[in-house]
Amino acid sequence: MKRTAQKGMPTLQSFMLRQGRPQQSVASNLHDVVQLIYYDSDLNVVATAFAAFRGITGESVKMFDFAAITSWCSQNQTKCQNP
Repeated sequence: MKRTAQKGMPTLQSFMLRQGRPQQSVASNLHDVVQLIYYDSDLNVVATAFAAFRGITGESVKMFDFAAITSWCSQNQTKCQNP
């Protein structure tokens, strides 16, 4: 895990818990982060997930650049698909 992920993932997790989401639905890995980016309806969560994605992968994807996430994941399928 990249050093900046130490900020991105805990920030995302804290944000989700403050929203009152159940612990089991809080992101705990890259797969969860990618799922939030694609499927969560709360744009604040999606934006925070993009920041976590950047921290975990070290990629400088722009906010809400879904094509960049898709491209990175197609080149790193095992990292995006495996929880």
